[in-house]
Amino acid sequence: MLIFMKTEEALSIVNRWVAENLKEETLLFKADPEGSCDVSVDLQQLVRRSEELTRKLVDIKKQIRGQCLEQRCPEGICYFIYRRNDEKQVEPLYIGISETIGKKRKVSSLFTGGWARFGEELNSNGHIGNINEVIHCRGARYKHWCDRLFEPGYSPGKVTLSKPVYVGIDLWRSDSCSMLKSLGHTSLKLEEMLRLHLWRLAGFAGTLLNKDGNRQNAEATI
Repeated sequence: MLIFMKTEEALSIVNRWVAENLKEETLLFKADPEGSCDVSVDLQQLVRRSEELTRKLVDIKKQIRGQCLEQRCPEGICYFIYRRNDEKQVEPLYIGISETIGKKRKVSSLFTGGWARFGEELNSNGHIGNINEVIHCRGARYKHWCDRLFEPGYSPGKVTLSKPVYVGIDLWRSDSCSMLKSLGHTSLKLEEMLRLHLWRLAGFAGTLLNKDGNRQNAEATI
C-alpha cells in the first residue's frame, strides 16, 4: 500500500520518473524574449501559451483523432506543470488529466479543435484563461496560481514569472505504464491520483496548486 511507503522510496520513484519523462522541457507561457521570465501579452493584454506547447498539443490532437478513427481511442492525457528550483530540481506545481471521451460521450474539445484546459481566453475555463481573469480582475479562482507563479504587482500588460514554468504531457493509452511501474497500466483517473499521492509522500505536499488534490479516495483506492 502506498500509504505506508517511506518518503525516501517515494522520492526515488518520482525522481526516476522525472529523469525518464522530462528530457524535453516545454514552456507553459509565451515569453519575450523566449525562455525569459517576462511573459508576453497580446493586444488584448492577455498572456498566451508558448508556441512550443501549442505545437505539442496540435501533434497530440492529430494522434488522438487518428487513433479514434481507427477505434483505438487513447484514454486521454496526463499533464504535469512544474518549475525548477535554484539547484535545477523539479518543483511540482500541478497534476491534471484530460479524458479523450467527455461527459457527453464524445471526443473532448481539447482534441477536436478547442483547447479545453489549455484555453487562454477569458471564460474559457482553461488554466491560462483563468489566470487571465485574475490579472484582469474578472475572477479570483486562480489567484493562488498567480500569487505563486508571478512576481508581486502583476497587472494587465505587466506580468513577470518568478521562475520559468514548464509542462510535461503524457498521452495515456491502454498500454501506458503507471508512474509506479510495478502497477503496470492504471486508468487515467487513478494515475492522476497516484501521481498526486506520490508527490505528497515524497515531501512536496505544500507545493501543489491542485485545490482538489487532497482526495481521500486516492489513499483509499491505491
